[in-house]
Amino acid sequence: MTVCWFFMLSWLLSRFWDTPPPAGVRVVPCTGMDAEMADMILTTILVVDARLDPKKLENSVSLLVEKKFPRAGARLARRNEKYEFQIPQDFSPSTPAVSFTCSDYSEPYDSPSRPSLATLRVSKPTAPFVCQAPALWQFSRGKTCPNTVQDLLKPNTPLVHIHVTTFNDITFVGVTSTHAMFDAMGTKIFLHAWTRVLSGEPLDDIPGMPWDVAPFSSFASQTFPKGWVQRGLFKLGFISRWLWSFRFKRRLRLDPFLVGMAICMPKAFLERHKQDVMAELQDAGSKEWVSSSDVLLAWLVKLCYSYRQDTTVVHMNIPSNLRERRVFPTASGTIETPYIHNAVMPIALPPFNANTVAVTPLRDIALGFRRTILAFDANIDAIKNDLRWRCSDPTAYAYPCPPGAEYSLQTNWRSANYTELDFSGAVSGNLCQENLKPRVLAANGAMRTERMRDGGAIMYESEDCIWIAQLKGAKQWAAIKATGSVEFKS
Repeated sequence: MTVCWFFMLSWLLSRFWDTPPPAGVRVVPCTGMDAEMADMILTTILVVDARLDPKKLENSVSLLVEKKFPRAGARLARRNEKYEFQIPQDFSPSTPAVSFTCSDYSEPYDSPSRPSLATLRVSKPTAPFVCQAPALWQFSRGKTCPNTVQDLLKPNTPLVHIHVTTFNDITFVGVTSTHAMFDAMGTKIFLHAWTRVLSGEPLDDIPGMPWDVAPFSSFASQTFPKGWVQRGLFKLGFISRWLWSFRFKRRLRLDPFLVGMAICMPKAFLERHKQDVMAELQDAGSKEWVSSSDVLLAWLVKLCYSYRQDTTVVHMNIPSNLRERRVFPTASGTIETPYIHNAVMPIALPPFNANTVAVTPLRDIALGFRRTILAFDANIDAIKNDLRWRCSDPTAYAYPCPPGAEYSLQTNWRSANYTELDFSGAVSGNLCQENLKPRVLAANGAMRTERMRDGGAIMYESEDCIWIAQLKGAKQWAAIKATGSVEFKS
C-alpha cells in the first residue's frame, strides 16, 4: 500500500514540477514531425554481394556518429510527457554511439534451409510479377534490436541498431531505428556518409548534421487558421474514434494474416505504359504530363483494387520530401544541412471508391496523381500551415481516413538510390586486393506496425527492374491472384 501511495505521489508531483534531464547529455526536443513517427520501428535491409569486414563497418559507423552525426547517437527519452533526443556528451564502450552486432558464417549463402535470393537476381523480365519477399529478418536484426518504441525508451539504449550477417559471398546489413530518427532520405544521407568514411575520405570533407539543428522548431510557435488540420488527416470526435477503431479491428479479424509480397516491375514495361498515357494525352490535345512514378502508382492501384466490387472510399497518401521545399527560415528557404530525421509530409491523393478502379483508365488515375502533386508543390502557404499544425502539439493525433473508409500509405524509396552505395572500403580480407566493387543487390524494409497494412513502398531499382513491397491480408492477395491480371511466382 505504501508503495502505491509513493508512485501516486510521484506521478502527481510530476504534473507540477518538471523532471530535469540526466547529467552528461545534450537535449533536443522531438518536434511533431519526430513524435508522430516514434512508434514506427523500421529496419532498412541491404543485400551486398561480397563478404564485408564487420570490424571495418563497426569502427567506421561509430566514428561517423561521434564526429559528424552525433544526433544518430542519441537516446530516445520521454520526459515531462514529451519525447526528446538525449545525446551523450561523450561516447565510450559503456555508452556506445550505436548498437552494433554481427553474425558470421564461413560458408556460401545458398542453402535449402535459407530464403532463396534467386528472384532478386532476375534478369530482363518482360512482364510484372508478384513473388514472396525473401524473409531476411533473421539476417538483418540482432537480438538487441528494438521491436517497439518501449524498447528504445530503456535507459542508455542507442537509437540506431546495426546488425551485420556475413557469408563468403553475401553480406546483409540491417539498420534499425524508429522512423523519428530516419526517413528514407535521411537513411540515404547517413549510409552515403558511412560509405565515404569507409572509402578513406577525410572526415572534414564529409558534410555532417550539427547536434542542435532544428529546422522544424520555428513552426511550433506560429499560428495557423482556426480549424486547420494537416491535409489528408481527420480529427474525430469520441464516437467517430470508437467507430474507426471498431471497424479497423474488424477488418483485422476478417483477414488477420498480414503478408508481405514483392512486385517486380520491368522498366521497359513501365516505359511503354507511360508512353501510351502520354500519347493519349497528346491525342486529346492536352499539354499535361505524367511521370513514370505516377504511372507506376496508378498501375499498382489497378492491381490492388480492380477486384473490389464494394463502394468503400479509399484514402491514399504518398510522401513529399520537405528538405528542398522553400518553407524554412533560412536564406535559401530550404533546410541547408544534411538532415536525417523525418522530414516527410504526406500528400493526400484524391479519395476513390474501390469499385470504380476497374473501370477507370490508367491514364486518368495517373493524371489525377500528377495534378494533386503539382497542386501540393505550388501551395507553399498550405504546406507551412500543415507544419504549424503538426509542430504546435507533438502529441496531436489525427486519423488517416474517416470511419468506414480505408487508407493506404504508399512511400517511394527510389530517390534514396540504395543500390548505388559503394561498400568497397569494407571488403574483407584478400578481396580488397582484387579491387572488387561490391554491389548492393537489393534494399528492403521491415516495419513493426499495423499502420502500413494495405500500403507499402517502391523499394529500389536494378538495371532492368523496379521492386515494390506491399503489405496486405492473405485473403486480399488471394483475391488479387484470382483476377489473373499478374503472374504470381512461387
